[in-house]
Amino acid sequence: FNYNQTQTLYNETNITVIVNDTTIPSPVNISNFTLFDGTQQSITYANVTGRIIINISAVDNGNFTGNTTGKEVTAINITFFNISNGANASYLLSNVTGFATGTYWNITINTSTLTDGVYNITIQVNDTLNNVNTTNSSNSTLSASGLGIITNLRIDNTAPTVTVSCSNVQTGAAFPCSCSNSDSTSGVKTTAESSDAPENTGKSSSTGSFTYTCTVTDYAGLSTTKTTTYAVTQSGGGGSGGGGGG
Repeated sequence: FNYNQTQTLYNETNITVIVNDTTIPSPVNISNFTLFDGTQQSITYANVTGRIIINISAVDNGNFTGNTTGKEVTAINITFFNISNGANASYLLSNVTGFATGTYWNITINTSTLTDGVYNITIQVNDTLNNVNTTNSSNSTLSASGLGIITNLRIDNTAPTVTVSCSNVQTGAAFPCSCSNSDSTSGVKTTAESSDAPENTGKSSSTGSFTYTCTVTDYAGLSTTKTTTYAVTQSGGGGSGGGGGG
């Protein structure tokens, strides 16, 4: 180039600067936790059955590429930890808006592949340089203290157990049917008993053959219905009366 009208020769060297990103991604945020039908669930003490959908957002500090939009988050892993038996199940989430533009990730999990029980859920976020942020990553900590980003999640894919019984009676007797039930995971929420007799479940006054029905629903929304039949016959007449006075 010319400097004060004097031609000068020079060498040019390109320098590449790489910013070392040692900062872990920010903690994740659960933006949606629903059943497959769209029913919103709490992240603590929820009772679920069937397929569940978990949507989360995760961002990184952007040091490596100079952005702050979370593009450096490259993988998110979610782990279910059974606090009863210590079993683990891990899944890799999908980036629903694309690596180049989005920070939102989701997964649909069929809980029937897991053993019924109480779970805590942790989430691990990796950025481009494999810096990791894990929510309560220690399984021993989870087991001892019940920590996790989703806690005390009761997965229940087993409907309640129901047993019904009736006996044949005569008119005037008490209602002759009963219903016993149990649900070992989420517990029994409601029990509904009915009969097609005119008096439903009251004292038997109508004669005939009738059907008794008992429906039990647990806190996960699963129901079991059992039926049986019983008969009501007319009760026998009383003894003869005594004679009159003179």
